[in-house]
Amino acid sequence: MGFSAPVAVIPNGVEVLCSVQPDRIQSRPKRVLFLGRIHPTKGVDRLLEAWHRLGEATRDWELIIAGPLDQPYAESMIALKNRLGLSAVSFLGEVTGDAKQQLYSSSNLFVLPTHSENFGMAVAEALAHGIPAIVTRGAPWEGLQTHCCGWWIEQGVEALVYTLAEAIQTPPDILQEMGLRGREWMGQEFAWPRIGQMMAEFYLWLLGKGERPAWVVVN
Repeated sequence: MGFSAPVAVIPNGVEVLCSVQPDRIQSRPKRVLFLGRIHPTKGVDRLLEAWHRLGEATRDWELIIAGPLDQPYAESMIALKNRLGLSAVSFLGEVTGDAKQQLYSSSNLFVLPTHSENFGMAVAEALAHGIPAIVTRGAPWEGLQTHCCGWWIEQGVEALVYTLAEAIQTPPDILQEMGLRGREWMGQEFAWPRIGQMMAEFYLWLLGKGERPAWVVVN
């Protein structure tokens, strides 16, 4: 498109303040969490269909869907949940502040089966709370594989069923280790001190007071 100015690629920041809750491993039922807008692009319908197809494999688990319920699409997802007879699935509505932190802290897995996402802030928040994540390739989270802290999967219900089955059968201590690796990754690359350092080095370079940072792309 002819745009030739330098571009600084700096990620959104996330707070990495809390530790993994000691009761997370022992909690019953264990919890899979979706948190975000309940919108067609987010893949909630895929998630409900996959959960239905897992059947008895989810008997020790619950699925929590947190997000605003004030749109017709959200109502249609609740109707789908009822048609599928998913008694262990709950729609909480929008969750913010301390309640959101508690929800992350009490969850064992995070899932975002999105069709398309430019980042996915909730993924970073979940990892910062020590939760392994399952994210479709509609979002740029290939680091889940390289850092061994989750699953980065193909689009569609089939891949989601397969991966959820694998994840919920993973021993709790292994899930905790995965979560800790994700939390360490967030601390290294996405925590606010790191973001502040990147911004500072970028502006120093603009002022001619430093070398061009590696995260500045020049065409």
